[in-house]
Amino acid sequence: MAKRSLARFQRGRFEISEIVIGMVVVATAVVLFVVFALNGKETVAVVAAKVPMQVGHVIDASELVATSVPSGVAQLYFSVEQAQEVVGQVMSQTVTQSGPLPQSAVSRVDMSLKLDEALTAVSLNEGSFPPNMAVGNAVRIVVTPAADGSGGSVKILPEVVVVHDVSPANDVQQNTVVTLRGSIALAEKIAASGPVRISIVAVPT
Repeated sequence: MAKRSLARFQRGRFEISEIVIGMVVVATAVVLFVVFALNGKETVAVVAAKVPMQVGHVIDASELVATSVPSGVAQLYFSVEQAQEVVGQVMSQTVTQSGPLPQSAVSRVDMSLKLDEALTAVSLNEGSFPPNMAVGNAVRIVVTPAADGSGGSVKILPEVVVVHDVSPANDVQQNTVVTLRGSIALAEKIAASGPVRISIVAVPT
């Protein structure tokens, strides 16, 4: 009799333990769901463009506003604390509508020149540079002899330079004018050559 009572008690205690464990599992699942749901709704304030902007456009403070994006993608954009850093920078990609401004669309290039640097403008015919070339691209220069044969042979200059500005051809300007930031020596070599071609290159990070 005593053995049957003990077995019944132990069985009952086991069943109660199962119920308690089940309740704990359910409660834990509910808590986790609430936590993830709340995290998914967390937002971060970032910099946004008020208007569409084209490649080469210099960003003005009046064109920027603050907006919110989910915290999970906030790293793709500029925080509101970085807004002042964005002003004066150049668009390297076209933004076709207002909205959060991707970091990848803005060329964060230091435009100040060092003592041994110069800005050199070259006039380029269509087909002598990649059509997707934009401010901030690292490029190499291919120089060719001048029409009178001066300037030596066709050669690639070893220096990697940065595109400082791109002014597309228009009704007034027949060719695309690209301004390059490089050494003074590079400027002299370009000035002494004939037509120039430009190639975009990858730079190790």
